[in-house]
Amino acid sequence: TKRGAAALLLLSALLASCGSEEQGQHQRDREIARSDSLPVMGRERRIVVIAGGALSGRGLAGEDSFHTRLELALRARGVNARITVLRPGGPLPDPLPELIITEREASNIGDGSTLPVLHIDPDAILTGKPDLLLDDGVHPNALGVEELVMVAGKQAAAIFSAPAGVRELER
Repeated sequence: TKRGAAALLLLSALLASCGSEEQGQHQRDREIARSDSLPVMGRERRIVVIAGGALSGRGLAGEDSFHTRLELALRARGVNARITVLRPGGPLPDPLPELIITEREASNIGDGSTLPVLHIDPDAILTGKPDLLLDDGVHPNALGVEELVMVAGKQAAAIFSAPAGVRELER
């Protein structure tokens, strides 16, 4: 029920406040992502995830995919995220996104001078952690996706919370 989810969310927020700030935010992201309703705040932020390799969701249920978890985690951080998934080489949607997330240096994703790109390095995050990978040893399992989302969510939320002038300089 919604009341039960709200009570669980409140309890998890109180418990999370006892730990470090980073662990607390990660726990809040996970609890909110598991609830059945998320508040939508502020104007919608259009994000494109170029989903090849580790970000593709291969072998996972839809609710465990990177883009689904990231959208929920960003909403938990106060960003009204709307994520569109593209395969590598696909055309960008119209209207253009405010942020592109990819796991590789991508040269063919539009005008780099106007579109901020967040590069995620799954190898750096997942290498040496076999418990975060599927049996193929390459693609992340649901726990691996949570690790990728924690990194990407923190960085994307920081981009959207930065003052407009700072965002312009980063482009």
